[in-house]
Amino acid sequence: MEVLLIGAGRYGNGLVGRKYAKGELKAKLAGVVDPKIDEIKKSPSYFLQGIPAYHSIEEVPATCIKDCVSEIALVPQIVPDTVKKLASEGAKKFILPKPVAISSEDFNSILNITEDKSIDAVVASNWHYSGITKMTKALINKLTDKPIDDKDKLPQNFADKLNELSGGYKIDRVEVEYNKKFETLAIDPPLQELPHALQIVYSTGCTDLKGNTLVMNKALQSKSRVNIGLTGIKSIKEGINLNSDLQMQEKLDKKRERLLKVYLEKNGEKVTVTTDYDADFTPNGICIKRPSIQYEAVGAPEYNWKYEINEDNMNVMYGQIFDYMRGERNGALTVEDYSPISSLLCQAEQLWKIQK
Repeated sequence: MEVLLIGAGRYGNGLVGRKYAKGELKAKLAGVVDPKIDEIKKSPSYFLQGIPAYHSIEEVPATCIKDCVSEIALVPQIVPDTVKKLASEGAKKFILPKPVAISSEDFNSILNITEDKSIDAVVASNWHYSGITKMTKALINKLTDKPIDDKDKLPQNFADKLNELSGGYKIDRVEVEYNKKFETLAIDPPLQELPHALQIVYSTGCTDLKGNTLVMNKALQSKSRVNIGLTGIKSIKEGINLNSDLQMQEKLDKKRERLLKVYLEKNGEKVTVTTDYDADFTPNGICIKRPSIQYEAVGAPEYNWKYEINEDNMNVMYGQIFDYMRGERNGALTVEDYSPISSLLCQAEQLWKIQK
């Protein structure tokens, strides 16, 4: 399978482009499009040498557009027009970047195009695909007496840990901290890291986002920070709080923070599930910190445990995406499935602009 990559910026070149160049993904690049491609090629960190490069979609051969998967690695403001242009040229398969669009009107325009032209479009939201998300959901479901999907696909040693646990717990509250020490604010904070936070609570089954009310306290927002609450969730007593600050600086004792915390209670017994989504690598690629799930029985440390997962979540995501593009309907995150997340992100973006 071949891919036409639209955008050679930090993600297009430095992240996914590097993986394409190293042959880590189940596809290869047929071309890259970027109006600044000549300037970008001069960078010593340019990974796409030898790949046909174009300044615009108009320069790309028609057969390439029709036969390739179009992966869009652009800011959400220009994704809808790019989809429209490529679709008009015959593109039939898309990989879209989160958060896809900045308004409901723009998102719906993409939905209409994909439906009218029978286009396969999936969203590259990595935590939907990750094994650690699936395991976290299984753990929460075990504790709250919900069915566990694909239990036979869980790692055996993790499944053994679940078998030792009892159910009957209720969720008191859910918190997500998705922060960075210092991040260049290329786009507004609600569109930068909040998509990850919402994807996590959605894909772990904490909420289906249907009927949830988004609450934004003006006092908790800033130019780099967005904080939202989700209320109206019958199964979570105190609701969900999501916080993302992209310029924590001295307030963060590490480079970044990617934490999901679920607080549960049963007849006065309290347990906490903490999933740390962060991984850390040395400059030569050695992993020194892996994502992990921690189970804590409050007041009974002898029952506590921590489970680490060895996973490159981007490789997992693209593996499932390209299998989907080949016809395997395997649970890839379609643009239709992304609708509830997009709706809340667009609400958060509008509120944040008013309150910042």
